[in-house]
Amino acid sequence: MLQNISLTLICPSQLLNQKEEHPMVRHEAAEALGAIATEETTPTLRDFSKDNEAVVRESCLVALDISDYVTSDSFQYADALVEQRKGQ
Repeated sequence: MLQNISLTLICPSQLLNQKEEHPMVRHEAAEALGAIATEETTPTLRDFSKDNEAVVRESCLVALDISDYVTSDSFQYADALVEQRKGQ
């Protein structure tokens, strides 16, 4: 099972890392990692939440919230994006 999860992370992680890839492809990769919601996805999403591309940055923040939501008993998600915008 763990091997299958590791293999599932390779493609979205690689796509997210490819700066020459279209930003919307990278956005979808971030969403996929957020939905997978494992310990391995969090560092990647945190790293790319500082990306130069706004859609990638914001997608990673939302994906981190979704990941937190999936792994907790919380009701609300996607509040990190609101917090990030308050800080601008």
